[in-house]
Amino acid sequence: PEEREQQANIRKFWDDLVWESKETDARLITVKKKFTEITNSQIKDFGSGLREFAERFKESGPGAVGGDLEKGLELMKLYREELAKIEAERQDLGAAEKLFDLDITVYPELHSVQKDMKAFELIYAIYEEQKKSREIWAETLWKDLNVSVLTDGIEGLLKSLRKLPRDVKNIPVGRVLDEKMREFRDALPLFMDLKHEALRERHWKQLMEQTGQKFDIN
Repeated sequence: PEEREQQANIRKFWDDLVWESKETDARLITVKKKFTEITNSQIKDFGSGLREFAERFKESGPGAVGGDLEKGLELMKLYREELAKIEAERQDLGAAEKLFDLDITVYPELHSVQKDMKAFELIYAIYEEQKKSREIWAETLWKDLNVSVLTDGIEGLLKSLRKLPRDVKNIPVGRVLDEKMREFRDALPLFMDLKHEALRERHWKQLMEQTGQKFDIN
């Protein structure tokens, strides 16, 4: 009986619901107009702030550090966090635009920064990996040093860099990383020479004099 009663009243229920929704929509016209204006103002402010961010990213971001990749690695963390906040704000504004039937705003500056960040992420991931490897190698005692391990390790990292897309590995920080890793690789034959059994204490002393470095020969 309860279901039959609901069935008999469902048309009235539906008509009442449609009428109530239309009344609510009519009452919200002024409110929607106000919030549309607020949203448009927020979009304008967001665009201005985004242009300032994009300019700062280009001039002093992780891609503009010259040969100081360590500084670039620190900047990556800062700009990664800032970019995440900007993207979250853009999504909120996009949701508001959909809600108020506004055209979805396109931000070419944001797209450009995101594209560059993806490239930097690939470069700095390899830089961080080689940094960690070199820290581990640096803790090896001289008598236990196996130069082949260093050679294979740095060659593997250079290979990873070469596998990156051409437009990524050819950006300035990519070329700097390639140069630094090649310098390290090209210095490895010197390690082999220094491991030679013919080296005597006087040779090590001469080396310390030439480099200005002091260390325990034993």
